[in-house]
Amino acid sequence: MHPAIPYVFRAILAWISDENHTPYIVAVTDKTGIQIPPGAAKENYVTLNIGPSAVRDFELNDEVLAFSTRFAGVARQVVIPLDAIHMVYALETQAGVMVKDGRLIELTPSSLAKNTAKNLEDKKKSGPNLKLVE
Repeated sequence: MHPAIPYVFRAILAWISDENHTPYIVAVTDKTGIQIPPGAAKENYVTLNIGPSAVRDFELNDEVLAFSTRFAGVARQVVIPLDAIHMVYALETQAGVMVKDGRLIELTPSSLAKNTAKNLEDKKKSGPNLKLVE
């Protein structure tokens, strides 16, 4: 029997594309087989734009997600085993899916509304941050 995760990821990516949003993934970087450029990871995670305008030669099979992209203008091949993917989501709405302990959790704008509202309040409190450029 084929694993269900690749089918779910393909469906989420198709849905994000149908909504004209930008697909992003978050992957854990300590999994065997992951290939990302040095310095791309932060705190054991990497967040990547996998939209059609950001990647080339996109492949999602039963084992890995792979594509070519540019980091600082240099073409690189990225390979991420599916068991390393932590989230697939739309940048604009933060809606998508998260994998936690092998289970899928749906990320919806309503479930994220509290966090988003709090972040907006924090930004309003901080005021504008202007910098003089000469």
